[in-house]
Amino acid sequence: MTPSAPAEMSTVALDAGLARGGRPRSKEREREILAAALHALVTEGFDAMTIEGVAAAAGAGKATVYRRWHNKIDLVIDAIGEQVALRAEIVDTGDIGADMRSYLRQLQRDLLGPNGALLATFMAERLRHPALAEAFEAQYASEKRACLRKLVRRAVERGALPADTDIDLLAGVGPALMVYEFVQRGGRLPRDLPDRIVRQFFE
Repeated sequence: MTPSAPAEMSTVALDAGLARGGRPRSKEREREILAAALHALVTEGFDAMTIEGVAAAAGAGKATVYRRWHNKIDLVIDAIGEQVALRAEIVDTGDIGADMRSYLRQLQRDLLGPNGALLATFMAERLRHPALAEAFEAQYASEKRACLRKLVRRAVERGALPADTDIDLLAGVGPALMVYEFVQRGGRLPRDLPDRIVRQFFE
């Protein structure tokens, strides 16, 4: 079951972007367009939203949007990156359990924060639109996944994890379980989930 779309959060973001007086500077105009794109995503869905509709909601010309974004996929990917920010950091201190626990707790805070439901909505859209998933992978997810693989690989090299560890599989299991539980529980997560994942797979 996918959590309900955070219409109130998106509306606030949209109002903040659109309720400015005077002629906006280019960066302000960009934020207005991205806010309008998020609002369209959560209220209309990816299939129904249009560049024209986003431009109108942002008070911009269609040509202005197309000068910056070639298509709807590029626009949505930038909007998600701007709003959600994907802040969870991956740090290698030499303790795989502590490092993974720290990362998963940050991810938990992001999912339970004001942008978590938006992220869940986007994930549902990714399942329906492979091109959207590919663009997100190329721009954001691949770098994060590479960092996680590096973290696990170094733990294997230190002997902290078995030599026959499936690095690709283990690197993705933590975030995958966090997101799965978040979606299945309708936007909620057990407080101890990061600890349980670490105990099961990294200690």
